[in-house]
Amino acid sequence: MKKWLLLAGLAGLAVLGYVAAGPYLTMHRIEKSIAAQDLDGLSAQIDFPAVRAGLKLQLQRKIEAETPDLLKKIPILDQAVTTLSSKVLEQAIDPLMAGQLLYIMQGNAPDLDFGLGELVTPVPSSTSTDKVFENAETDYIDHRTFVATVSHAETGTYRFTFTRTGLHWKLSGIELPMLATQSP
Repeated sequence: MKKWLLLAGLAGLAVLGYVAAGPYLTMHRIEKSIAAQDLDGLSAQIDFPAVRAGLKLQLQRKIEAETPDLLKKIPILDQAVTTLSSKVLEQAIDPLMAGQLLYIMQGNAPDLDFGLGELVTPVPSSTSTDKVFENAETDYIDHRTFVATVSHAETGTYRFTFTRTGLHWKLSGIELPMLATQSP
């Protein structure tokens, strides 16, 4: 009987240890997939719908923050800007996700020239040889959320959010410094 309790306790500790190490394992798998240019391996580590929604929200906030106050004061023009920016974002976010995610994760600024469809051009090779999460500051927000913050001298601070579903962790959000809105 005591052996079974001991085995159950050890099994519980092993599961707890695996869950606690999960985000670090996910970060390692992402770095390994990027180094090998294994897009299937990378896809398995990323919750693309969540990352896409987060990037779209950041882009929308950036557009709203940079909209001139004159346009914001006239309701019909404000609505037109919101509608137009929403349509532009729908066209821009998928190429950003498909073509530039690896480039961005390596600390490079994305091409954000929305008007001309420039995002569908081939992604330049990365100028960074560092691992994505090298020197990352990490923190558990709660038992299902983990954050890795990475600073790059040239492009700023990136915040990668990982979420847990069951025993598995996935990258679910990326906060880009170039999309941060300035506080008044």
